[in-house]
Amino acid sequence: MKDSVFLTIGIASYNYGRYLSRAFDAIRAQSFQDFEILYCDDGSTDDSVSRIRKFMQDYPEMRIRLIEGENAGVMENKNRILENARGQYVMLCDADDWMEPDCLAELCGRAMQTGADQVVG
Repeated sequence: MKDSVFLTIGIASYNYGRYLSRAFDAIRAQSFQDFEILYCDDGSTDDSVSRIRKFMQDYPEMRIRLIEGENAGVMENKNRILENARGQYVMLCDADDWMEPDCLAELCGRAMQTGADQVVG
């Protein structure tokens, strides 16, 4: 796994296992591929972590990293993402988010063109 990527897609989650397939399918469908997924689990008691491990096994090309933490709340979990991201840019997501197939190409393309500190869609 390369250490540097353009984008870290940080997913903060607590007991959102039932939504993960939709989120990961949307990410897999992206035309832009220079990203890693940093999945930060906030002490889930459902099957979230086992689902993530299955995605990691089935789709190694997605460069998924899993960080498991004790339940500390959404802000602490998002801070874990920021502390561990390897990307030049970070996209903070929740586990029930999804995106259109050209979302990352549009946002990252604008960031590359302009060198902006932040791109919002």
